[in-house]
Amino acid sequence: MEAVEGVHIRVVDAIGYNRAFLRQIDRIPLNANSAATDVLRSRTPRFVESPADFVRHYPDLEYLAEASPKKAWAFLPLIASGHAIGCCVVSFSRPHTFSEEERVLLTALSGMVAQALDRARLYDAEHTRAQGLQRGLLPRSLPSLPAVSAAARYLPAGRGGEVGGDWYDVIRLSSGRVAMVIGDVMGHGIAEAATMGRLRTAVCTLADLDMDPDELLSHLNGLVGDLGDDYYATCLYAVFDPVTRLCSFSVAGHPPPLIVLPDGTVHCPDVTVDPPLGAAEPPFETLELNVPDDSLLVFCTDGLVESATRDIDQGLAELGCILADAVTHPSYASATTPDNGERAHRTTLGRAPAMLTTENGTTNRCRCPLILRHSRPCVRALAMRWARLRAASLCITSRR
Repeated sequence: MEAVEGVHIRVVDAIGYNRAFLRQIDRIPLNANSAATDVLRSRTPRFVESPADFVRHYPDLEYLAEASPKKAWAFLPLIASGHAIGCCVVSFSRPHTFSEEERVLLTALSGMVAQALDRARLYDAEHTRAQGLQRGLLPRSLPSLPAVSAAARYLPAGRGGEVGGDWYDVIRLSSGRVAMVIGDVMGHGIAEAATMGRLRTAVCTLADLDMDPDELLSHLNGLVGDLGDDYYATCLYAVFDPVTRLCSFSVAGHPPPLIVLPDGTVHCPDVTVDPPLGAAEPPFETLELNVPDDSLLVFCTDGLVESATRDIDQGLAELGCILADAVTHPSYASATTPDNGERAHRTTLGRAPAMLTTENGTTNRCRCPLILRHSRPCVRALAMRWARLRAASLCITSRR
């Protein structure tokens, strides 16, 4: 199978030929004199019944006939939507005389192969565009925060998987607080990736208004509902206060967060998850978690913990074991300092998606973990700075 790429014709795949021979015929210019380029220009099949017949048509390519392990060939142009997109070569190990029935059958077969190849190329092009759009809409980097460190990793679906609407963000709020959001637009493709971008923009805007998590999800639910009946999205929005160590969050059809303590203990809160955005009826429930010093807050999309062979509860339990093992590993303990804590988190992020895959090491779903850790020394310094700011504010007020 050969496909047109620019001004060359490239070998896509082959059976029965050695690599040395394939290298000789790969990336031949379209204006070259060869059987494949001839049928592309004429758009007419060519049936070559023996090496001697091949040399008679292409005397300058006798070396190819001698190097080829095959002795007869049917060169079939692949035409789709009026364009020549490649060449399918059906070869035989012995000289072969093509009957009229065989020629009709092979010509018809080339039409079906051309349609399949064209659809595959269109799918690849759309997949690439959607993946590029999704990556462009995700944050390029997470903000540097005074009392917490954050790290995230987005892993697209493996080859053959469709682009989804997984997204995340970390947003700096007033008084040293930080908002975390993670979600998944249901469906696959460019439209879902674009919807993900709209939701992320809306969250950033609403977060600046210091909305509580339940109120923010209510606004998002209205936004998704306005898109139409076929649009749904899961979402978890949380606000963490490093001074009080309280994390307030609301959930709409999304996996709950995990808390990983410094000793490796993992806590998964037992929450009643509201329906996804677009199907929910506000108000949403707001829950609170106490986050001990030097603990991790871990968020993820369902693609990380759920698969055809693993339900979400089992996946969350496996993720908890991986995180517990990671934070108790000596390399994590030595790396987790205020200066390089993010590097330690990225090491943890690298382990979880790799271990939570299918048996053959791949997955057809996007995976997105997000980790947040707060450091008590940083919080103390931040609290003292706020205290000074409040005192200065009081002094200014008293002078008035």
